[in-house]
Amino acid sequence: MDQKSAAYSDLERFTELSAALREDATLEQAEKWWTMYQRIEPVVEHHPRTSKYERDLLRRLRARIGEAIRSVREKHPSNPSVSQARIALSALQASMERRVMGLDG
Repeated sequence: MDQKSAAYSDLERFTELSAALREDATLEQAEKWWTMYQRIEPVVEHHPRTSKYERDLLRRLRARIGEAIRSVREKHPSNPSVSQARIALSALQASMERRVMGLDG
């Protein structure tokens, strides 16, 4: 797999997690969020061009996913952490896409 194909494969992981993050998730679905996050984390953490902004977004995403999973376990009806996780994921994904595809797409 060449470097460009690997980068697109990495971006698919962001899309997969984004689709899975739902307020009405069951506990089983919510626990899968962590596995999905763990596949994204090394992509961001170990890339030599990762910015401080991206690392901050990654930390925020990690915290919000953890909070969201706890909220589902405790059966809280309102789960703002899911929305906050989606916001952090979206910003991180956009930043990574700009890096992979360039500004002109």
